[in-house]
Amino acid sequence: MQWGHPVGFIGSISAAIVLFFATVALAQVPKLEDIPKNIELCNNAAKTATPEQQAQGCTGILESGAETPKALAIAHNNRGNAYVRSGDFDRAIEEYDLAIKASSKYAKAFNNRGVAYQKKADYDRAIADLDESIRLFPDYAGAYANRAETFLKKGQFDRAIPDYSEAIRLQPTLEGIWNGRCWRAP
Repeated sequence: MQWGHPVGFIGSISAAIVLFFATVALAQVPKLEDIPKNIELCNNAAKTATPEQQAQGCTGILESGAETPKALAIAHNNRGNAYVRSGDFDRAIEEYDLAIKASSKYAKAFNNRGVAYQKKADYDRAIADLDESIRLFPDYAGAYANRAETFLKKGQFDRAIPDYSEAIRLQPTLEGIWNGRCWRAP
C-alpha cells in the first residue's frame, strides 16, 4: 500500500490527533447552559442539595472557564461548605485556602475556615481566622457568634460574652446566638 507523500500522511495523522484531543476537551468542559444549574447547586440557597450535589455544582463552575476571581472565591468557599456538611474538615480547609487565595478580602472564607478549624478543635487557628473575618467585615454577626462559640469551647467565657453581645446587636434574629449568650460559667 502506498500512502503518497510522507508529509501528507503526517499532516493527516496530526490533524486526526488534534481533532481527537479537541473533541475530548469539548466533552469535558461544562456547557454554558449548565452554569445556572451549577450556580444553584453550588449556592444551595434552597438548602435542598446534598453535600455531593453542592460540591459537584461548585466544581462545574470552577471548570467552566467563566469564572472571575470573586466567582472562584465563592465557588471554593461553597465547595468547602459542602465538605464541612459531610464532615471532611481537612478538605474544607483546603477549599477555603483556595477561596482566600482567589480573594484575600473575602471575609466569609475566613469565617468558614475558622469554623472548620473549630470543628477540628484547633481553637487558636479558628480564632485567628475569625479575627481576620471580623477585621475585613466588622458588621459580620456570624463571625462574632462563631468566635464566641470558639471562646466557649476554650473555656474563655469572659471573651465569649462580648462577642455574643455584638452578634446580637448586629443581627438579633441570627439563629442560636441568644442561646449561646444565655449559658452560665461553671
